[in-house]
Amino acid sequence: MLYDPFLRAMTETARLKSTVYVGGLDQAVSVQTLAEAFVPFGEVVDITLPKPDVPSSGELHRGFGYVEFDLPQDAAEAIDN
Repeated sequence: MLYDPFLRAMTETARLKSTVYVGGLDQAVSVQTLAEAFVPFGEVVDITLPKPDVPSSGELHRGFGYVEFDLPQDAAEAIDN
């Protein structure tokens, strides 16, 4: 299979449109918490909670995360609600 940069760019654009940024998260929020909150809007395919830049930090995540949906329409509905 040949590498097609146009196809890759389209795939990345579609993925970005399916991803919701969630900020201001308490340290008690987990991947499971976010999954439960966002699954009513559609199929969640990935949740990321970035770790602190400093490995010695006692924080579980940096206070924000990303929820990726299977469909861009589901992401839009989650944002609207």
